[in-house]
Amino acid sequence: MPEIMPSTTLIGDALPGREPTPRLPPIDRYAGFWLALLKAAFRFMFGKVMLPLRVLIPRIPGYAFPHLCLMLFGTVGLQLPRRLAHLLSMRVSRNNGCHFCFDMHKATFMLDKPDPATLSLATSDLDDPTLDPTVRALLAYADEVVDHGNVSAETFANLMAVLPERQVVEVVWLAALVIYTNMLARPLGLPSEGFCAIAQAKLAK
Repeated sequence: MPEIMPSTTLIGDALPGREPTPRLPPIDRYAGFWLALLKAAFRFMFGKVMLPLRVLIPRIPGYAFPHLCLMLFGTVGLQLPRRLAHLLSMRVSRNNGCHFCFDMHKATFMLDKPDPATLSLATSDLDDPTLDPTVRALLAYADEVVDHGNVSAETFANLMAVLPERQVVEVVWLAALVIYTNMLARPLGLPSEGFCAIAQAKLAK
C-alpha cells in the first residue's frame, strides 16, 4: 500500500508516488438519462468520458442526478471568484494526493486561460512573500483543513479578513466538496487521465 503523505510534503510541480490503478473495471453501457447527460458534457469538454462516470455512477445510477447538481452548483452557484475556486480545488486535491482530481481541476482551470503565474499559485509555498494575502489565506485554509479536518481560529480569521462572509462559507463548502470527491477517487484507484494535456491541445488550436 502506498504511503499516505501529509499535505506539507506535496508542494511542488507534480504529485509524488506512482499513479494508482483502478480497482473496478469501467462499465460503458447506458445507465440512465442523467448519466448520459454527464457523459455528453465531458465528451464536449474533453473528447472523452472521465472514469468516475464509467466506474462509480453506473454501479449506483441513482447517484447521477445529485452528483450533477453538486457539480453544477460548484461551477455556477458560487460567488467566490472562479480563480480562487480553481486554486482551492487544486490545492485540496493536491494535498490529499488525488491524482485524478488534481489533473481534472487543473485542466478546467487551464480552459479559463489564466496566465501561467496564476495557474502555478496552487502549488506555492505559504512563505512566498509575493503571494497575495487572499491567496495565502485560501491556501492556508486548504492545507490545514486537509491535515487536521478543521482549522484554527487564526486561519479562519485570516480568511474572514480577506473575503466576504458568504464567500468564506463557500470556501468551507467547496473544500468539503473537493475532499469528498477525493475520497471517492482515491479508494477506487482512479488515476489522472491526461485532461491537462487535452486542455493544452484545445488551447493550442
